[in-house]
Amino acid sequence: MATQEHLTLRMVRLRPREEWGRNGQGLAFVLAKKHTGRRSRCHWWIGPGAAALAILTSGQGRAQDALQVLRADLAAAGARRSNLETQPYTLKVDEFRMLASSGLDLDWNDNVNAAQHGAESDFVVRPTGLLTASYPVTQNSLLSLNVTAGYSKYLEHDEFSAVFIGSGSGLALDLDAGQFTFDVHDRMQYIQDSTQQSSVAGTGLYGLFDNAAGLMGTWDLNDLAPSLGYDHENYIASSSSFSYTTHASEDFFARTTLRVQPRLSLGLEATAAFTTYQEKVLNDSTDLSAGLFAEWRPNSAFRLTARGGYVAYLFDQTGTRIPASNQDTWYVDVTATDQVTDKISAGLSAGRELRLGISSDVVTVWYARPGLAWRVLRDVSARATAAYENGSQDLGVLPGSPHEGYDWCSIDLGLTYSARRNIIMSLDYRLTLRYSNVSPLSYTQDQIGFTLTYAFQ
Repeated sequence: MATQEHLTLRMVRLRPREEWGRNGQGLAFVLAKKHTGRRSRCHWWIGPGAAALAILTSGQGRAQDALQVLRADLAAAGARRSNLETQPYTLKVDEFRMLASSGLDLDWNDNVNAAQHGAESDFVVRPTGLLTASYPVTQNSLLSLNVTAGYSKYLEHDEFSAVFIGSGSGLALDLDAGQFTFDVHDRMQYIQDSTQQSSVAGTGLYGLFDNAAGLMGTWDLNDLAPSLGYDHENYIASSSSFSYTTHASEDFFARTTLRVQPRLSLGLEATAAFTTYQEKVLNDSTDLSAGLFAEWRPNSAFRLTARGGYVAYLFDQTGTRIPASNQDTWYVDVTATDQVTDKISAGLSAGRELRLGISSDVVTVWYARPGLAWRVLRDVSARATAAYENGSQDLGVLPGSPHEGYDWCSIDLGLTYSARRNIIMSLDYRLTLRYSNVSPLSYTQDQIGFTLTYAFQ
């Protein structure tokens, strides 16, 4: 049976490679073919695709913590519900669907230790496995599983070799009870790559295991939809050098969305997070935020989301190196995505945020993340994405506690070819630059990679 197809801007989960080539973001807007046929010959969601903009689950740190967790919860729930009937599968038994895929990344990195002086290069081999499954437990509930995992093997620097778990991995149960909907979830990731954290430099060993488990409930009152949520988050450093960053957080959030008209929604959101560190180096904190948000969709191609408000971090003197000092400031984020033509999509996210630090209690950051995706031919896609951050922090864990101002920039270029329905090949290049007023915390890094991905369809 012939199928109808068109190009659409779709939210999907990223492939692994320790999230490089996607500015460390866990969710991205990508240009993908969408078909109305049951078993479509589409560019399936796990492939490298052509990322236009990665904006939601930042690998650059936990931006305003509970507020970032809230945004990640909303994005993950929306992604699970989108295009469920048209997604490809390896196995289908009644309403149970499963897709299994495998991939192999071959990368060359000219500065694996992210150092200003004495940069060391290496080849990295990353076999990867991907598994997604869904099953409607009842007529009004959906159980979903997503797992992306693999192993990064450094041929010359074996001390950097490690297992990784891609962002977006986890288990979720979506329940629909009339006016009430509930999202029960457990999300995790394990990534080791210093260049994905703009606020650190001079080591290739920084990494984290991040697990967030919680519940969100929404009451749909037609044009008004209040929501409440809670997440418990464990954040575990991957190396002893950064063990002092290991901590746990209790995140609470509330928001209310008012649909002013079919294309415009306004709302209020507030969060609270309580963070406790395992070691007494960084200070325990309570962070509070409150603000407004708006979403405007004048047509099916364009979407604009804006949010802004105030955030405060209240620190207890639990650390032995850094004097506790409360911090408060305003935050803002403006994100726009546009399906410019049937083959070109573009996006931009820009703003200011305050977030927990790695070498300091907090970091203040200005950021901009533009992206462009282009379906060059039926089976060939190109992408260009970038990320820029201007950060400011007091390096309390270093001798002398210097104040650092830094600029961090990442540029990603990629070309993807779909050889067959279930085979995707991708060639990627990434340039990362970091300039700091504190020596020797500047570096330049080049990465070139080839990816082969196969879906068992």
